[in-house]
Amino acid sequence: MRAYYQQHQLAEAPTHGGFFQSMMRAMTAETLSPRRWQDLPAKIRTRPDGSVLFFGGCAPYFDIFFNKFLGVATARILEDSLRLLNFFDVEPIVLESEICCGHDLLWTGDRENFLRLARRNARAFAESGASELITACPECYRTLAHDYPANGVTLPLTVTHIHDFLEREIDKAAVGFKPLGATVTFQDACRQSRFDGRADLPRKLLARMTGTKCIEMPESGTGAVCCGNSAWTGCDAYSKALQVKRLTSARQTGSEMILTACPKCQIHLRCAMEDAMRAEDLQMETLDLVSAIARTIYWEGS
Repeated sequence: MRAYYQQHQLAEAPTHGGFFQSMMRAMTAETLSPRRWQDLPAKIRTRPDGSVLFFGGCAPYFDIFFNKFLGVATARILEDSLRLLNFFDVEPIVLESEICCGHDLLWTGDRENFLRLARRNARAFAESGASELITACPECYRTLAHDYPANGVTLPLTVTHIHDFLEREIDKAAVGFKPLGATVTFQDACRQSRFDGRADLPRKLLARMTGTKCIEMPESGTGAVCCGNSAWTGCDAYSKALQVKRLTSARQTGSEMILTACPKCQIHLRCAMEDAMRAEDLQMETLDLVSAIARTIYWEGS
């Protein structure tokens, strides 16, 4: 329906003046080569070739846009993902010219430019020589693993979500976890829980985090309440109501922190916390599950 509306010029203007959609369309240009991964900490190990490719997605661009007034740090999720890959002796390829996966263009009805991004990515992935792509973003995972093939773009590698990688590696490794230092509740990512039916996956990881108590909200898993927005469309009073409902529910669990699994959940919930009238009632620390694991995991006996 969004594609139909676009074709008939009936679509509403996207949020934030369409900044993110414009940025993604710019990335379809074959002559554009973003300079990604320039500011990675020196201790993070990557390599120019190998079997594993890490795909970061748009989190660094979100940080640039929202950092000054929301204080978000979604690029930290990528750094923590890379630290965890290194922890398990994986030194991935990262593409300096990495571009967006196209999720938001697809979900706002711009299939033409989505396919341009998809084809550019498919070529870049093939040229990398990798056999597995790992991403920490549930929207990137959904797009690369399901929406690309559904739209006729075949990738020459296996797509893995970082949660699957961590569950696989932790299950066979002698690792332990330090307490996180806070009681937590968990905000499901729509693409992971409702769309892919994998609400169990982050909970397996949460169960492994010994010493960290997680209290579920009444509406959780495949029945969890959305953070209120998708693909930067329709941010309005209904979105705000969903965010307030979710934060109120989270606070009622008695938890001190919300663990999230999608960078946009972190952004949208933090946005609601800035409400001038209700800010004090909605404040909670937010942290991505990957970052929580990176903060607490250690080799037993070391």
